[in-house]
Amino acid sequence: MRIYDSESLARVKEYIAENPVKRGLAQKPADYLYSSVHGGFELDEVPQGLKPAAILRLIGTPEGVP
Repeated sequence: MRIYDSESLARVKEYIAENPVKRGLAQKPADYLYSSVHGGFELDEVPQGLKPAAILRLIGTPEGVP
């Protein structure tokens, strides 16, 4: 699945969070031990240099690029 904008990102995040519930592995997303919604671990910092927004604003992105 490709993510083109914040709306598609939100749909993917919701799908990932709700999948364990739909599969019957948990009652709610936070109950699933391996979910990022579960409070049992910290997320890493965002790596430097991964398409920084400032550079994309300067150079833009081609509309047809998937």
